[in-house]
Amino acid sequence: QKEAATKAEVEQLEKKWAAAAAAREQLAKSERLQPLRSDLEASARLTRESAALTADLGAADQQAATLAAATVTAAAAIVAAQDKLNDYYEKLPAREQKFAAVAQLEQDISALHRDVDLDEKRRGSLEHSLREWRSKQDALTDKIAAIRKALGGREPAAIQQRLQALERSLPAAVTKREELEERLRHRQSADRLTAETGRSAQAQGELALVVREVETTETALAAAETALSDHRLVLNNLRLSASLSEHKLNLKPGEACPVCGATEHPALQEFMPVTDSAIERTQAAVNKALAVVEQQRQQLQEVRRREAAVRRRVDGHEALVQELTGQLGARAPEQAPVEQLREELQSVLATVQAETREQDRLRALQAKLPGLVALETEAGTVTTRIAELGKELDEVVTKLATTAAAITKKRAVIKAEVGDRTAEQCRELTRRKKDELTANLAAAEKTEMDEQARLAALGSRQAVLREQLAKQTTELAGVQE
Repeated sequence: QKEAATKAEVEQLEKKWAAAAAAREQLAKSERLQPLRSDLEASARLTRESAALTADLGAADQQAATLAAATVTAAAAIVAAQDKLNDYYEKLPAREQKFAAVAQLEQDISALHRDVDLDEKRRGSLEHSLREWRSKQDALTDKIAAIRKALGGREPAAIQQRLQALERSLPAAVTKREELEERLRHRQSADRLTAETGRSAQAQGELALVVREVETTETALAAAETALSDHRLVLNNLRLSASLSEHKLNLKPGEACPVCGATEHPALQEFMPVTDSAIERTQAAVNKALAVVEQQRQQLQEVRRREAAVRRRVDGHEALVQELTGQLGARAPEQAPVEQLREELQSVLATVQAETREQDRLRALQAKLPGLVALETEAGTVTTRIAELGKELDEVVTKLATTAAAITKKRAVIKAEVGDRTAEQCRELTRRKKDELTANLAAAEKTEMDEQARLAALGSRQAVLREQLAKQTTELAGVQE
């Protein structure tokens, strides 16, 4: 079995050996060519580097072509920008002439506007004067009509008789009015005295209550202060006892006491030391008593303020009662009620007012009778003046219309020349256009200079790349040979 297995293995190994014959031959060739491997690797490396340099040189050539085209474009842009600037300077005189004409039209319009302002003021003044004269005319017409209507065909003698009758009846009505006013004041004062007497009694009752509250609060404050004093005394005694406890601990038998000089203290033998908790409880009681005292003091201040306010009210009511009592004096009280007195007074007042108005009206009519002719004469003069002002106003309105038409015409010319802009705006736009064209020319010149500089730098790089490529080509040829 081992022999058979070994034979089988030998057969397989022989087959593998035979299959590897080509590989053995290739290995032999490779071993014979081993001295040439470094040259082959150098050749491959130089080939790759030459290809990379060739690619870089091609890219540089492409970039150079692009830069050359950009330089040409920049030069063309310079020419175009210079042409536009030259065209601007060629057209500038004509534009300036047009702007000057527009500016003159604007000045003309401003002058016309000043004329319009003056004429508008004149028209306003004339209209105001017309309104005043017409108002005066209306007033005169109303006065004349009122006088004629007020007369109503009444004779001057009848007006005089009525005036005499009113001069007799009016004083009696005035006396009656004064009497009723005095009776009404007396009754109102009496009613007010009754009300104030009640308010005074009520205020005095409030004062008595507040006074009792003050006394109660003062008693409570005194009790709180006494309790505070007692608590403080207890606290001081406890603190003294605590100090004696410390002193007892510091005493030594047979040595003199630093406080009294004695060598023995039989009273301290039975002395009980004070605890800290007892002192703290007593201190808390003192703080609580102090808060109660402060609360009672604030309450006392508040009650005293209320007492002062109530006293002022009482004094005010008493003063008013005394004043009203003095006003009433010993006069018998008025029996009629206030409403009745007011109704009678209103009736008398209406009579007095009506007769007074009638008297004033009749006196005014009597005084104006002699001036009726003068009013009618003045009305004729006013009518003439109104006609004159109306004619002058028509002239001003016609002039305003003519000026407005001239302004419209000049504005149409301006709009046809420069649109909605002013001459100064046009000049500003022209200056901006010049600055823009100049800036464009400068930018184009700078662009050309930049492109030429980049093209020169690229040319230097191309020369370096060609030199490196030629050197590697020579080296590759030597290696391949």
